[in-house]
Amino acid sequence: MNTSNSSNVLSMNDYPEYKASVLIWKICSPVLIIIGTIGNLLSILVLTQKNMRKSSVSIYLTVLSIVDILVLYTGLLRQTIRYHLNLDIRELSVLSCKINTWLVYFTLDMSVWLLVAVTGERIISVWFPHRVRYACTNVSSSIVISIVGIILLAVNSHFLYGIGDAIKEHGEVSKCESLWENYNNFVWHIWPWVDLCFFCLVPFTILIIGNASIIIKVCSSRKNLRRLNTLPANTKRNEVYRKQTSSMTLMLLCLNMVFLTCTSPISVYLVGEPYWTADLSAHGEAQHALIWAIVNILMYTNNSINFLLYCISGTRFREELKNIFRKKNRIRPQVSLTNVNGARQVGATNTEDNNAIQKSQDKNITDHLTVPNVIRLHVPIITPKTLTVNCESGRNPTDTSGERKDNASGNSCVQ
Repeated sequence: MNTSNSSNVLSMNDYPEYKASVLIWKICSPVLIIIGTIGNLLSILVLTQKNMRKSSVSIYLTVLSIVDILVLYTGLLRQTIRYHLNLDIRELSVLSCKINTWLVYFTLDMSVWLLVAVTGERIISVWFPHRVRYACTNVSSSIVISIVGIILLAVNSHFLYGIGDAIKEHGEVSKCESLWENYNNFVWHIWPWVDLCFFCLVPFTILIIGNASIIIKVCSSRKNLRRLNTLPANTKRNEVYRKQTSSMTLMLLCLNMVFLTCTSPISVYLVGEPYWTADLSAHGEAQHALIWAIVNILMYTNNSINFLLYCISGTRFREELKNIFRKKNRIRPQVSLTNVNGARQVGATNTEDNNAIQKSQDKNITDHLTVPNVIRLHVPIITPKTLTVNCESGRNPTDTSGERKDNASGNSCVQ
């Protein structure tokens, strides 16, 4: 009996599940923010290189990296501040409550639908390669991104007028709560299903079907090429072709699988939350806090590790990243050569310019070295007085090869 009474006195904060949830927020949140910020900034750096900008897919992935940074700094940073400083930025003002909630849902949805857009463009490039030049351009990518962004902003706009400082029955003010009873029912019982469809079910269905069709088409194309002997099976050309056709597909498959693994738990949880959290005990609330922390950290992990996925699965991405670091670490060569005027020639910064300047310097050095030698080794001209030619025969003398020899005057014989 005493044990039962003592257990009823315990609050949610006293249970180990709640303490574990606090540790997860305090430790994992800043780590993911640091990893995600550095990784997404590096992704933007690589994807905006000259060689990468030629592909319209790079535009989608660049915007995806920017959106992922916004996700981390609107959603995860709030939780970090909340558990480290005991401050909730949504409770600072009504505006911060509305804007932060709106941006968190928008950026999370935008991140998902950008993957859908990339997969759609990949489908066009594989199934309709003759239309890629016209359908998959930088302009079309910008238009698609704009349309998707406007739609998702509109879908999540109900947070701008539905939540705020709600006044309860006894005059108490609840920060960042539903303002009306009908809206509260919508947020708890209808919106989770809408969000599940927009955030998980519909995008993932499209991604699965799209990637399956890409894999089928790529495999069938390779078989047809081998059967026609257009691309021999064991040649270097075949290896290059295989890498080019599979690198992007593999990268998209990795992104999609990580997306499903990381985001489906929180989508399922939000659907069942109104039913699971009804009339919870203190111990049940502690367990709920732990589950909530786990599914959130999984969701934000999806927005933090895309750079690692690019490096693991994207061959072209890895090569471009290596080139960036090679340029940073390259030693600037200097060639100290003095020409005839005493001018100092400095080597170029890259290999091509350096080779060109080196060839020019070699030519200049050769010219300046050979000309004086020719002058120093010049055979003195024999004066006409020392040369006696007999012209009585009436014909000009010829050499052993039959070519005509001319004297100093060019057309007469000198006695």
